[in-house]
Amino acid sequence: MKLQIKVHRKILLAIICIAILAFASGVFYGRAQSSLSNVFTIAAGAYRDAPSYTICTDGQGNYYAKDAYGSVDFASTDAANVINSVFNALPNNPTSQQIVKFEGYFVLSRTIDVPNDTVIDLSDAYISLANGVNGDIFYMNNAHCVDLIKGTINGNGANQNAGSGIDFFRHSHDCSVIGTKMLNIWGDCVLLNCYDYDIRVEDCNLSSSVQGSGIYELTGGNNNLFSGNCITNSAQNGIAISTTCWGDDVENNYVAHNSWAGIIVYSGCSKEIITNNRVMDNIKEGIILNSNVASCTVSDNLCEDNDYNNQNFYAGLVCTSASSYNTFEGNVADTTTGTSRQTYGVNINTADCLSNTIIDNVLYNNKDGAIHDNGTRTRIYSNAGYNPLGKLANCWVCQSPSYLVDSGGNITFNSGYTYNNEGSPKIVYISGDTVSSIIVDVVTLYTSAGNHG
Repeated sequence: MKLQIKVHRKILLAIICIAILAFASGVFYGRAQSSLSNVFTIAAGAYRDAPSYTICTDGQGNYYAKDAYGSVDFASTDAANVINSVFNALPNNPTSQQIVKFEGYFVLSRTIDVPNDTVIDLSDAYISLANGVNGDIFYMNNAHCVDLIKGTINGNGANQNAGSGIDFFRHSHDCSVIGTKMLNIWGDCVLLNCYDYDIRVEDCNLSSSVQGSGIYELTGGNNNLFSGNCITNSAQNGIAISTTCWGDDVENNYVAHNSWAGIIVYSGCSKEIITNNRVMDNIKEGIILNSNVASCTVSDNLCEDNDYNNQNFYAGLVCTSASSYNTFEGNVADTTTGTSRQTYGVNINTADCLSNTIIDNVLYNNKDGAIHDNGTRTRIYSNAGYNPLGKLANCWVCQSPSYLVDSGGNITFNSGYTYNNEGSPKIVYISGDTVSSIIVDVVTLYTSAGNHG
């Protein structure tokens, strides 16, 4: 009898163990099925680049956010409420960036403040701004490590009276906007506003701003990169960099059909690098350095058919208003349409522009000439299209010593100054008023008294 009771106890224990295993396997299966139902519901960190939250819409005005396991944590008919709830739920100072993925069509009722250390993945999203928001769409204040990726952002600019698309503000750094399409923004598509640095704007399509520029950086920004963007139909400039910014790299952009300049750097900026851009069909200048801009390099750009409305006023490349020590090198600034539009290939516009260099550019077919130089000590070397037959060039006008070079316009000699020959031998023709003496290599060739060397 005692033996039978022991056997029964063993059987009972085995049944209990089987039941526990069955329950556990059911829970695991349910969790696995939940994970399989959406590739983004696996716990964050289970695979690389898994989002912490996925924010979705049903297309009927309802928005909801799923956590890493697929559970709905937040829901509302106001997309901004759901987004802000998700951002508030993210950890502070995480060890890695938190990924938030958007899926579907979103209408935002207000500006979205983006937290630090966040990836905003808009690959499968279309973001639009509701009427009358009159503010930025995404706003980053003193942000770091924020990346906004792909997607489409429509600012509904005709129904706003303020606001930019993406606004980096006050010392934001180590952030990026990559591969995003932006259109109908009331103000600037991307605004870097006040000492932002190490910001990248790459491979974006920025078009149709109502009152602003494609990219606008101002007030002390530095070491930012604007690369590979298509910037068209802005109400102001394609790219504008202003007010003591320095060290930015503007490269490989297509900048066209903007209502002001294609690319403008102004108000005390320095050491900007503008290279390999295609800048064409803009209403004003192609590329302009304006107002105390110094030590910038403008190289290997293609500037065609700017001054698009034939106002007979704007050049392809311009340096003006005390902008000095800049280099224009290897650019092509010409007109290809058969109808000259740009006044000059390069225009050094004012005498307070000092010691700028124009070298190895191609400057054919501009309306009023290849180079217009009102600057002081401008150095001009080897520019195709600026080599009129039989003419000499004085590249440091009214200075001593100055140089005669192989390319250029008419020379201006000044009494008592020394002129050095550079390049091929020159033939100098002198006519007009009395010449007192001609001295070559310290040897007097001629004096008004009749002495000949």
